[in-house]
Amino acid sequence: DQKTLAFEAAGGSQTVSVTATRDWAVSGVPDWVALSATSGKAAVEAQPVKITVAQNAEYNRSATIVFTIGFARTSLTINQAGPEGEYEMPITSVADFIQKADKENVYKLRGTVSKFNPTYCSFDLTDASGTIYVYSIQDVYKTDEWKNKIKNGGTITITGKYEYYASKEQHEVVDAAILEYTDGEGGGDDYSKAEAKTVEEFIQLADKNTYYKLTGTVSKFNSTYCSFDLTDASGTIYVYSVLAAYKTDEWKNKIKNGGTITIAGKYEYYASKSQHEVVDAAILEYTDGEGGGDDYSTAASKTVEEFIQLADKNTYYKLTGTVSKFNPTYCSFDLTDASGTIYVYSVLAAYKTDEWKNKIKDGGTITIAGKYDYYANKSQHEVVDAAILEYTDGQGGGDEPGGEPEGGIYASTVTWTLGNKAASEKAIVNDVENVPVLKLGNSSTIGTATLTIPSGATKITFYAVSWSGKPSKLVFKNGDTELGSVSPAANTGLANSSPYTLTVTDADKYEIAVSGATSITVQTEGSNKRAALFAIVSE
Repeated sequence: DQKTLAFEAAGGSQTVSVTATRDWAVSGVPDWVALSATSGKAAVEAQPVKITVAQNAEYNRSATIVFTIGFARTSLTINQAGPEGEYEMPITSVADFIQKADKENVYKLRGTVSKFNPTYCSFDLTDASGTIYVYSIQDVYKTDEWKNKIKNGGTITITGKYEYYASKEQHEVVDAAILEYTDGEGGGDDYSKAEAKTVEEFIQLADKNTYYKLTGTVSKFNSTYCSFDLTDASGTIYVYSVLAAYKTDEWKNKIKNGGTITIAGKYEYYASKSQHEVVDAAILEYTDGEGGGDDYSTAASKTVEEFIQLADKNTYYKLTGTVSKFNPTYCSFDLTDASGTIYVYSVLAAYKTDEWKNKIKDGGTITIAGKYDYYANKSQHEVVDAAILEYTDGQGGGDEPGGEPEGGIYASTVTWTLGNKAASEKAIVNDVENVPVLKLGNSSTIGTATLTIPSGATKITFYAVSWSGKPSKLVFKNGDTELGSVSPAANTGLANSSPYTLTVTDADKYEIAVSGATSITVQTEGSNKRAALFAIVSE
């Protein structure tokens, strides 16, 4: 019932009321605070909790303790005065902070801001002794006020703890609090002063710490990420990331394939793709090209068999064939001509639109221009970065109606509504194609969905598998009442992107009593948060 409590230096006790509809617990209690209870049961009435604070003979102090029920949380801040008053923490230089490498204690740093990322409120802080990356600030400072206030070139004072990010060999400040900020005179980094280089020179230097200027022609522009290929007379390089200040609708709508662009960015090498990249790029100039973009229609026509034999990852070729297994979420599909079938894994961002997703149907005839790739994990030939040139509906207008339902023996009679981090996808199950699959969760976030159960049903049966190599847990609930849970085994076929190729046995089949419920939720839990269900049938 309270957000803050204040105590004098002598200490004492105060009581708060805790109202919880589920079992509750408290965390983050420091050694100078004691609670009459640190957990409790759900109850209709408020529960009193006495908070006792010890005597303070030093500086003012403060702590925030957290009350939780399930995923819900609320905090209580406890402030206590001290005879020494407010502690004035001395400023530590970046060099000393790094040398101490103290992960337990908080230090104060002051310096100039650069490479500010408003999405995460992360930035580089530079003083006379060096530069360090401020990776994370406390949630209370991740506000629009601070995101709009902080600018490159400003002077900032923070407190935070030390962390070392081994995979990047990088010293960092974490859990930072912002104490002071003043704008700088320059108003930000002047990337225009970066030294100009050709693509070839930039790659040869392979300098990950210095900004260089590059000018060239744009191709394969991805408006979602503002990424693209930049080509000059010496070669081509992939611009993987631009700074957050340039990931705006203005730039996304302005940049076109065929235009000429000048950027300033740093070098990176992406080992898994053997690829040179520009990262953290600032866009300095842009002018539209005369052609208005790539002319994919001039690509040479090939059959599927010829395309696979060429295995050319750098050249666009034209393919024409029939669509099957179309996935509207990703605009991916199989393309079949007289010589064979190939999987069109990805189309360019310009074609991932509602217009194309609603237009393309299984059975239609399509002409695309794309590049070859080979997906070793599935021993699969693929078309990537495809442009859609022509499409006509097939005679049947898509999959033939009637006959066996989609998914065959693995069809679902129970429908679902997607919730958080959920997707309706397809799989090949024990050689049965086009099986509708409910996929839940990603690598870091739980997935949820709502199952609609026919009236009178007493149970549901279903198959369930977890992400490759990572067992998970599925929990089924009717409101706040848990109906049951299952722990599906990891399945090597549930990996990468749809359509998945799954092999299952009776051991992967489960049932849950639904007790007459007509709407139940299912969600993932545990360290792995990815799983999939299919063949969901009510009985």
